[in-house]
Amino acid sequence: MSRRFTLNLNEGKMGIGLKTYPIIDSVEGGSVGERLGIETGSLIISLNDKKYDKRADFIKQIKELKKSDSECVLIVLEDVINYNFSTLKFAGVTLSPPTNVIDIDRVEQVNSITQWSKGSNKGTNGDTFTMNPIARGFAGLKGEVLFIPKGYKFYHGLTTSRGDFELHDGREIFVSDRKNALIYSQGSTDSKKLIRFKTKKPLVLFNILDPQNIDSILDTVESDTVLTQSDKKLFNDLVNNCVKSKSNLSHSIEGYVDELDDFVKVGLDTLKYNDVKYGSEGEIHRVSIAFYDMAIPTIPSFTKSNINDIFDGYYGDYTPNAKGFFHPEVYLLDQYECLELVGERSRSVEQSKVDEGVGFLRKKHPTHYHDNARTLLTKLRKKKKSKTKRKGKKNSKKKSKAKRKSKTKSKSYF
Repeated sequence: MSRRFTLNLNEGKMGIGLKTYPIIDSVEGGSVGERLGIETGSLIISLNDKKYDKRADFIKQIKELKKSDSECVLIVLEDVINYNFSTLKFAGVTLSPPTNVIDIDRVEQVNSITQWSKGSNKGTNGDTFTMNPIARGFAGLKGEVLFIPKGYKFYHGLTTSRGDFELHDGREIFVSDRKNALIYSQGSTDSKKLIRFKTKKPLVLFNILDPQNIDSILDTVESDTVLTQSDKKLFNDLVNNCVKSKSNLSHSIEGYVDELDDFVKVGLDTLKYNDVKYGSEGEIHRVSIAFYDMAIPTIPSFTKSNINDIFDGYYGDYTPNAKGFFHPEVYLLDQYECLELVGERSRSVEQSKVDEGVGFLRKKHPTHYHDNARTLLTKLRKKKKSKTKRKGKKNSKKKSKAKRKSKTKSKSYF
């Protein structure tokens, strides 16, 4: 909630700590600020109806006001950590909750879902894949689930050309909208670096950045009778490092304050957006850590095998992180089952002719994905052991070197 304070600067010191500006880090006892009830942790929004992005400019203005005016009006946002921002903004990206929510409760309805027109839908961030219909709670998950219609265009950006791209049965792939794929292709639209696809069938994707979905998945993991306790611990480690990281946020994120009908610079390590907390004290936070990312397919594999095999993978929308936002991504468990190439002939095109003669794609049994999840966890376990072993050897060498150095010093001393 925003509050308005009228301070008489002639009555004494304002008494607010500004080390973490625009957040008030302390309120001095006996000061004007304390007497008026200004609280520590409040976010400074404006001074005399003017915003000051920099701490130095704010302090300079206070000094100027002391010379001329005896009163000033300070507007702050109290309990800002728990304030539910309806919109965030950073580096030209505006992030708002989806408005394209539909009611769907049966798997059979998926085939009837079509792409929404731009005019009738306001997606999360303009023309991205998140403009497609979203349901809250579907097929065993409590959180957001996204529906991508057949024929929808996706892109995959490559930093270097790798010849003709082929779709492989059983191989995973990351895809996104054109805007974000161009980041990875470094702006190149060459067909060898910016790969174009369209969906072969309607896709069902769960939001990996929805705490309710993650809780549902972790509950199912805990009750699984095949996974060992070691597997379950590894699964939790994976989730905690990839989608529940506690890293700090950027201080240049702006949040929309409804009462003011305006954006203000947030400057927080933790903030609440769309009822979810992000940052150092957050509930959810997508971070790409190479060591764990190799095993992130474990999450959608387990979801498909143990919750509902209708899920083709996961998606993540823009999410606040230490450098601004983590870009939107879609992860598909089977690129060949879900996609076909656009604009060039390849194995996917030729093979589809064969498939037409024998029926639809060779659908894999859910146990295949459960086995895949266990295999990935085994690889992660071995990788962790190898890393620990290398670290132990490195520390051992350091200790030996320090010991030799200590002996040398001892001899020279005596």
